[in-house]
Amino acid sequence: MMDGKCFILFVFVLYGGIFRIVDTQHGQPIESTIDPHNNTTNFTRSPAIPDRKTCGFEEPTIIKMPLLRRLFGGVETFLKEHPWMVLLGYKTRSGRFKWSCGGTLISQRYVLTAAHCVTGEIEHVVGKLTYVKLGSHDRTKEISCDITGACNQKTVITGIESLSFHENYNANDKTSGNDIAVIRLNQTVEYSTYIRPICLPEPYEESHTDDPLTTVGWGLTEDGTYSKVKLKIELPLRTRDYCMDAFKEVKLNLSDSQICAGGEYDRDTCQGDSGGPLLSLTESHKQWYQEGIISIGNADCGIEGLPGVYTKVSSFLSWIHSHVKE
Repeated sequence: MMDGKCFILFVFVLYGGIFRIVDTQHGQPIESTIDPHNNTTNFTRSPAIPDRKTCGFEEPTIIKMPLLRRLFGGVETFLKEHPWMVLLGYKTRSGRFKWSCGGTLISQRYVLTAAHCVTGEIEHVVGKLTYVKLGSHDRTKEISCDITGACNQKTVITGIESLSFHENYNANDKTSGNDIAVIRLNQTVEYSTYIRPICLPEPYEESHTDDPLTTVGWGLTEDGTYSKVKLKIELPLRTRDYCMDAFKEVKLNLSDSQICAGGEYDRDTCQGDSGGPLLSLTESHKQWYQEGIISIGNADCGIEGLPGVYTKVSSFLSWIHSHVKE
């Protein structure tokens, strides 16, 4: 058993189908410091990444129904919610396939995820990254339907043409940062109600973090099983001082390119959802932006006072845009 101040080395690196979210203080902005290794001074936009007329929008759900509470304080999403979410599929040593990490669609050919989802230990523990699934709600079905009888379109499964992870990522030290990767799909995907890109921040733009942030995934739930359906949960951002105090016993030093969120009892991401997003919503335009990528967390999920660590997307804009080609 663990209490709020006892750590099991907390690199749980969410393999399997995770989901976790974070706790943040309302009105507390993410620090705007730019990591010198990821400077955006010479930022050049990739023409392949969609503009804000296309990204970050969901189609509204007209019929509201009770949502099932699952996964460490999370609830089931509606079919049309978070259409940028993807599942990563791995071929195991036995020849079977397993859906594990998450990610987000950022263009018609590219997915954003964590480096530890594409290289290092996961290749031995889970298998070789082989496929990406888009438009999924229930990960066990090609088509999902809700209790009203409404159904989504058939999921799209694509192969992988190439992948790139950050050159300064250290697979032997998952706490060292630079936990970011992009995957190039082997085909162009068409946008639809259920498959859409997420918005990325703009250089030096103020982060949209005044309201609680959201994370989404198919991770480990409170009953110890992985969720079949896509879940969401809200959590507020934590200050750097809060995080440094929480992590002092394991001597984890956060860089300027990492942010931290969570630390609420039974409200967390958990094993299996690495690579998924930490999201903000602009109330004025009802548009979603990706602020973070789920990176590392405590081995026991939902522990009071132990937040999760996320790769700060705005610190890597130059890197992302330079690796996304037409």
